[in-house]
Amino acid sequence: MLETFYTLFGAFDQHDTYLANQDNFLNTVFPFLAFSAVGLALLFAFIYYILFNRFSSSFNSIGSWLLFLSINLFIVAGITLYESVSNTQAEGADAFVIILAVTNAVYATVFFFAFSLLLKYGSKYAKGTPF
Repeated sequence: MLETFYTLFGAFDQHDTYLANQDNFLNTVFPFLAFSAVGLALLFAFIYYILFNRFSSSFNSIGSWLLFLSINLFIVAGITLYESVSNTQAEGADAFVIILAVTNAVYATVFFFAFSLLLKYGSKYAKGTPF
Protein backbone atom coordinates (compact mmCIF):
# COMPACT_ATOMS: atom_id res chain seq x y z
CA MET A 1 0.00 0.00 0.00
CA LEU A 2 2.81 2.43 0.82
CA GLU A 3 4.35 1.67 -2.56
CA THR A 4 1.18 2.90 -4.24
CA PHE A 5 1.24 6.21 -2.37
CA TYR A 6 4.95 6.86 -2.69
CA THR A 7 5.28 6.01 -6.38
CA LEU A 8 2.30 8.30 -7.04
CA PHE A 9 0.01 5.44 -7.97
CA GLY A 10 2.45 3.82 -10.37
CA ALA A 11 3.67 6.92 -12.18
CA PHE A 12 7.27 6.50 -10.97
CA ASP A 13 7.51 2.78 -10.25
CA GLN A 14 9.65 2.20 -13.36
CA HIS A 15 12.34 4.71 -12.38
CA ASP A 16 15.89 3.30 -12.29
CA THR A 17 16.59 4.26 -8.66
CA TYR A 18 13.40 2.58 -7.50
CA LEU A 19 13.90 -0.55 -9.58
CA ALA A 20 17.52 -0.99 -8.44
CA ASN A 21 16.56 -0.68 -4.76
CA GLN A 22 12.95 -1.90 -4.76
CA ASP A 23 13.27 -4.31 -1.81
CA ASN A 24 15.10 -1.69 0.23
CA PHE A 25 12.43 0.91 -0.49
CA LEU A 26 9.57 -1.48 0.29
CA ASN A 27 11.01 -2.88 3.52
CA THR A 28 12.94 0.04 4.97
CA VAL A 29 12.43 3.41 3.35
CA PHE A 30 8.67 3.62 2.74
CA PRO A 31 7.60 2.49 6.25
CA PHE A 32 10.05 4.90 7.89
CA LEU A 33 8.93 7.77 5.67
CA ALA A 34 5.26 7.12 6.42
CA PHE A 35 5.99 7.01 10.15
CA SER A 36 8.04 10.20 9.97
CA ALA A 37 5.35 12.08 8.01
CA VAL A 38 2.56 11.10 10.39
CA GLY A 39 4.64 11.30 13.56
CA LEU A 40 6.19 14.69 12.89
CA ALA A 41 2.86 16.16 11.77
CA LEU A 42 1.29 14.99 15.02
CA LEU A 43 4.25 16.26 17.04
CA PHE A 44 4.20 19.74 15.49
CA ALA A 45 0.42 20.02 15.77
CA PHE A 46 0.65 18.96 19.42
CA ILE A 47 3.40 21.48 20.13
CA TYR A 48 1.49 24.28 18.41
CA TYR A 49 -1.95 23.67 19.92
CA ILE A 50 -1.34 22.01 23.27
CA LEU A 51 2.02 23.36 24.43
CA PHE A 52 2.14 26.87 22.96
CA ASN A 53 -1.48 27.92 22.54
CA ARG A 54 -2.95 26.42 25.65
CA PHE A 55 -1.03 28.72 27.97
CA SER A 56 -0.28 31.81 25.89
CA SER A 57 -2.00 33.74 23.15
CA SER A 58 1.22 34.97 21.57
CA PHE A 59 1.19 32.24 18.89
CA ASN A 60 -2.50 32.61 18.05
CA SER A 61 -2.26 33.67 14.42
CA ILE A 62 -2.38 32.16 10.99
CA GLY A 63 1.25 33.23 10.52
CA SER A 64 2.39 31.12 13.47
CA TRP A 65 0.34 28.19 12.18
CA LEU A 66 1.94 28.53 8.74
CA LEU A 67 5.37 28.72 10.39
CA PHE A 68 4.80 25.40 12.16
CA LEU A 69 3.42 23.91 8.94
CA SER A 70 6.51 25.08 7.03
CA ILE A 71 8.93 23.77 9.64
CA ASN A 72 7.14 20.42 9.54
CA LEU A 73 7.25 20.39 5.73
CA PHE A 74 10.97 21.13 5.47
CA ILE A 75 12.00 18.70 8.20
CA VAL A 76 10.00 15.87 6.62
CA ALA A 77 11.43 16.67 3.18
CA GLY A 78 14.96 16.73 4.61
CA ILE A 79 14.49 13.42 6.41
CA THR A 80 13.10 11.92 3.21
CA LEU A 81 16.07 13.09 1.15
CA TYR A 82 18.56 11.86 3.73
CA GLU A 83 16.95 8.44 4.23
CA SER A 84 16.42 7.82 0.52
CA VAL A 85 19.98 8.72 -0.46
CA SER A 86 21.60 6.91 2.46
CA ASN A 87 19.60 3.70 1.97
CA THR A 88 20.25 3.54 -1.77
CA GLN A 89 23.99 4.23 -1.49
CA ALA A 90 23.61 6.89 -4.18
CA GLU A 91 26.01 9.78 -4.49
CA GLY A 92 23.23 12.33 -4.62
CA ALA A 93 19.53 12.87 -5.01
CA ASP A 94 18.13 12.05 -8.43
CA ALA A 95 14.67 12.86 -9.81
CA PHE A 96 12.93 9.95 -8.05
CA VAL A 97 14.34 10.91 -4.65
CA ILE A 98 13.39 14.57 -5.08
CA ILE A 99 9.87 13.64 -6.18
CA LEU A 100 9.66 11.28 -3.21
CA ALA A 101 10.69 14.11 -0.85
CA VAL A 102 8.11 16.48 -2.31
CA THR A 103 5.43 13.78 -2.13
CA ASN A 104 6.20 13.01 1.49
CA ALA A 105 6.19 16.72 2.33
CA VAL A 106 2.74 17.05 0.76
CA TYR A 107 1.50 14.06 2.78
CA ALA A 108 2.95 15.61 5.95
CA THR A 109 1.12 18.86 5.15
CA VAL A 110 -2.17 16.99 4.79
CA PHE A 111 -1.58 15.15 8.07
CA PHE A 112 -0.66 18.39 9.86
CA PHE A 113 -3.88 19.99 8.62
CA ALA A 114 -5.94 16.97 9.75
CA PHE A 115 -4.28 16.89 13.17
CA SER A 116 -4.85 20.65 13.43
CA LEU A 117 -8.57 20.13 12.97
CA LEU A 118 -8.54 17.55 15.76
CA LEU A 119 -6.23 19.26 18.26
CA LYS A 120 -7.44 22.85 17.97
CA TYR A 121 -10.20 22.13 20.48
CA GLY A 122 -7.56 21.29 23.10
CA SER A 123 -6.15 24.79 22.80
CA LYS A 124 -7.41 27.67 24.86
CA TYR A 125 -6.35 30.44 22.50
CA ALA A 126 -6.10 28.91 19.02
CA LYS A 127 -9.56 27.39 18.54
CA GLY A 128 -10.01 29.48 15.41
CA THR A 129 -6.68 28.62 13.80
CA PRO A 130 -6.39 27.71 10.90
CA PHE A 131 -10.04 28.81 10.55
